[in-house]
Amino acid sequence: MAYAPAAMQVPWYRVLRANGQLAFKAGSNASLKQTGLLQDEGVAVIKNRVQMDEYRWQPSLDEILFKLKF
Repeated sequence: MAYAPAAMQVPWYRVLRANGQLAFKAGSNASLKQTGLLQDEGVAVIKNRVQMDEYRWQPSLDEILFKLKF
């Protein structure tokens, strides 16, 4: 993501650790910004963590097959 052009507007705030923890130290400005952006999308952030069972991206089979190149 660091190499993506600014014009791409990559949603960096959606990137979390595998356990759902935010990428930044709890209480830091970056963590508060990430929390706010996630909450704007309806994602609950509790104690600097997202419940991955609820919010993890889980594509449907047709979505996966559609992206395959044959």
